[in-house]
Amino acid sequence: MNTSQDTYALIYARTARDAGLSSSFGLYPQICSGIAYAFQNRWLVKKIYLDTGSGISDDHPGMKELLSDIQKMSNETVHLVTEDPARLSRNIGYYESLLKSFNSAGVAVHFCAFGGELPELGSLTKKLISALQSASKREASLIRRRKNIKKETK
Repeated sequence: MNTSQDTYALIYARTARDAGLSSSFGLYPQICSGIAYAFQNRWLVKKIYLDTGSGISDDHPGMKELLSDIQKMSNETVHLVTEDPARLSRNIGYYESLLKSFNSAGVAVHFCAFGGELPELGSLTKKLISALQSASKREASLIRRRKNIKKETK
């Protein structure tokens, strides 16, 4: 039953791997974490958005759908729940634009890995995203090396 008192959670999960179900950053663990977080806060999970692909790219259909949906929910109390900032984006410019979109729509963003809301994009957040971008580049380099090793051993 929907009342004006209802508070909704939208859950967003993204993984760089196509299957992405078994790793710690796989879709399934992120979804479970998001649902548990919403449940602890007594929010109704309205929808779950999923994407696969690089966090450096901004080409994510699930995120585009989420951004469209929040515009239609202006009269509702909405919380976006995701595992960590890197799930939204590893591109700091795109990450900032996402947070501005969420903020202008009145959507609070919550990161399960950090135990709560990160209400503003301050210098700490920018440093965190920069660190995530660096880690992402190192991870991509390691993945390329592993693929090359596999090709050489075949």
